[in-house]
Amino acid sequence: MNPSTNETEALLTVKEVAKRWNMCTKTIRRYVDQGLLKQVRFSARCIRYRASEVAAVLATMSGENRRAS
Repeated sequence: MNPSTNETEALLTVKEVAKRWNMCTKTIRRYVDQGLLKQVRFSARCIRYRASEVAAVLATMSGENRRAS
């Protein structure tokens, strides 16, 4: 783990991420499949996402969308 990473950062479920950022759970899983977003996998059924990483991916993507317009 990176020493600069906050060890107490909240880990969110896919449903929590979807609700917080108003997106579909399939979109989140697609971002993982595309390598845009990393999962924290505790087991096959216990998968979490760091809120800071989700926010960074969305910020990057919104910047790309602005450049494309």
